[in-house]
Amino acid sequence: MGPLDKQPQDLGTTVESVAGFFQPVIHAKRATLVTDTAAAAGLQVSADRNLLETVLLILFSNALDAIEPGGQIRARCRRIDEGRAEIAVSDNGAGISPADLNRVFEPFFTTKEPGKGTGLGLAIARNFAAEHGGSIRIESEPGHGTTAYIDLPLVHTVARVEGVVQ
Repeated sequence: MGPLDKQPQDLGTTVESVAGFFQPVIHAKRATLVTDTAAAAGLQVSADRNLLETVLLILFSNALDAIEPGGQIRARCRRIDEGRAEIAVSDNGAGISPADLNRVFEPFFTTKEPGKGTGLGLAIARNFAAEHGGSIRIESEPGHGTTAYIDLPLVHTVARVEGVVQ
C-alpha cells in the first residue's frame, strides 16, 4: 500500500455518501439504514478518503451480516469534544458474545460462517483509526445488537465569529 493521502474530509457528507452507495445491498435484505449526520455538519477530519470509505463499508457490511431481514442499521456522527469526532455504526442483530468480543480485532478472527468472512475487516478498521490518530471500540450485548465507534481528531480550522477565534 502506498502512502496515505490525508485530506480534510467532511464527516457527515462522507457517511451519507457511503450510506447511499450501500443502499441497494440494504434494500436487497429488506433492511433499513438510518443516518444521523446533522450534528456533524461542517465537521472535518484529516483522512485518506478511500480508506475512510472502505472502513465505513466494512462497518456497514458487518452490521448487515449481523441482522435478520427487516433489521436496522444506524450510522451517526457527531463531535464528542472540542478536538474529536465520532462515527457510530449500530445494528439490532444478535450481538457478539463476551468471549468473541475480546477477539474481534484479531486478524483472521471471524464470527461468521466458514466462507462468509475473512476476519480482516475490523483489523483494517483498527489500523485505519490508529494511522489517523484515532481509535475504535466495539460494544455489544448478545441479543441486543452491536455498535462500532470510531473516534478521529478534527481538522483544526481558524474561524472568526464575532471576534472569537474558534
